[in-house]
Amino acid sequence: MNILFIEADKGVADDLLLAALLDLCPDSSAMVKRLKSIGFTDIDFATEKIQEENMWVTGLRIDQAETEGLMTLDLAAWLKGLSISAAVRKDVQEVCQIVCKIRSAVEKQSGLDVTSQSIYTMNELIRIVCICFILHELDVDYIIASPLNVHTPIDTSLQYQMPIPIQKSVEGGIERKRGEVNHPSRFVAVLNQFFSEICPSVNILQVGLWTAPGAACLAHFVNEFRFQPMMQIKSIGRGLKSNNWVGGSLQRLFIGELDHLSSVNEIYKIECNIDDMTGEEMGFVIEQLLRTGVRDVYMVPVYMKKNRPGILLTCIATARELAPAIQCIFKHTSTLGVRYLPWQRANLMYKINKQDTELGSVRIKTSYGAGITKSSYEYEDLKELAKLHHVSLQEVISLLENKDQNK
Repeated sequence: MNILFIEADKGVADDLLLAALLDLCPDSSAMVKRLKSIGFTDIDFATEKIQEENMWVTGLRIDQAETEGLMTLDLAAWLKGLSISAAVRKDVQEVCQIVCKIRSAVEKQSGLDVTSQSIYTMNELIRIVCICFILHELDVDYIIASPLNVHTPIDTSLQYQMPIPIQKSVEGGIERKRGEVNHPSRFVAVLNQFFSEICPSVNILQVGLWTAPGAACLAHFVNEFRFQPMMQIKSIGRGLKSNNWVGGSLQRLFIGELDHLSSVNEIYKIECNIDDMTGEEMGFVIEQLLRTGVRDVYMVPVYMKKNRPGILLTCIATARELAPAIQCIFKHTSTLGVRYLPWQRANLMYKINKQDTELGSVRIKTSYGAGITKSSYEYEDLKELAKLHHVSLQEVISLLENKDQNK
């Protein structure tokens, strides 16, 4: 499985993202020629290799007169004039809708129709089209972005590192439009609220590298927000503005092969210590936790301070189940604190097939990966067959295995 991993801890800017995607392409010059042939009028692309802190990165320049302020455009009609696929056109429209949603919240506007009113510049729109086009061209099966936690840009021109004020970073070349410039704190608040619906533990502190189109591309294309998984790196894309602005305006992307033993889904371990609840109460807690959809729940007897016997309650959950599980623990237990941390989980791929036998229908789970293949019968089906034929579970398994061997 090919994975695209996006470093988003400092934010995502659409111009830097596009430059990094071009850097990922095996032949960036050929890709630039394809972008020029899409059908943009009076526009030219130029890429250059820039040396930044002992490494070469790709800088991108789009030679197009920037429209003053934000523009109104019939997006659907404009896209019909471009030589792009229907899938790319659909992605562009959906990304633009997200841009409008973010900027509407920042500017406290409402009722915007993306087909007739748009709040972006022509350069931003061109970059969105190019990003969507390249992502469709890359051989990527799954897109992951790092957890969202933005820090202040750092001025590396000094002997010691010093945070750069937001206004200076704007003047230094990071493009901001309306809300991103005029209301940075409101923009950050909108980003936190927007990403809280799709990304766990959002903690965007400052504007950083964020632009509204960059955030929209991230929200639309990313399948999962998590730390970088174990993967064999094939290529690294580095994007930098062509004006070589210092201070961490570097966007990095990674494409690699995900090992069969590495899970794409991040798993969280949630636990707390309890010493003042009965067994019946703890049994009820487990029932309630399982109803939230968590992967597993178990209890371990422990000795706490003052040699007091207690219980270590542990819950395994995905990022989506994390918040409901914690809320459930606080509601149904006496604990005052919950610990949780992400786990790297190695797992095999699997598929389930249904097989008709003389005893009845039974599902078989086949696991595979890393040179290993193994199969097992589903317990619930075995249990139903044992009840149906009034035999033990082991007898059902033996009969099924004998039938398989005689085939």
